[in-house]
Amino acid sequence: MWYAVYGFWLLVVLTSLAAWRWGGRIERGVAGSYLAAALATVALRLPGTSEYANLNVGVFLIDLMLLMGLVWIALKHAQWWLIASAALQLVTVLGHVAMFDAQRTGPFSYFVAVVGSSYPSQILLVYAIVRRVRRTKAGRGFRYSQSRSPSVSSLRES
Repeated sequence: MWYAVYGFWLLVVLTSLAAWRWGGRIERGVAGSYLAAALATVALRLPGTSEYANLNVGVFLIDLMLLMGLVWIALKHAQWWLIASAALQLVTVLGHVAMFDAQRTGPFSYFVAVVGSSYPSQILLVYAIVRRVRRTKAGRGFRYSQSRSPSVSSLRES
């Protein structure tokens, strides 16, 4: 399991650097959120305890705050990759919630639920950065919108 954790650190640092170099404000914000959550998670780990044998409430709260931030950004900007990232973070939070159960989730199941969605979230961030670079190079620019929903006035004109 150690290779999955160290591989994630490499991926989160590389995607954060890519977002700061080529991403827009949304990509930078999401990358900063992921990096801050990862650093805060390391700071709250209890030394000498098994990382996935017990629930760490501090890590649960960090993941919950990250979920709230991703949902807020996804609702504000209405892009599919943001919604997918928020959904993956919801899986992580539900993995923590499963540890509250009296039956207890096994350590490997907890590991998969909590860490398993981290890699796809980073891949979605890479997709967003690449998409933005391609749109910028094609000359189409990149416009951020509050929402892609039709306005009320455009619905009345139809």
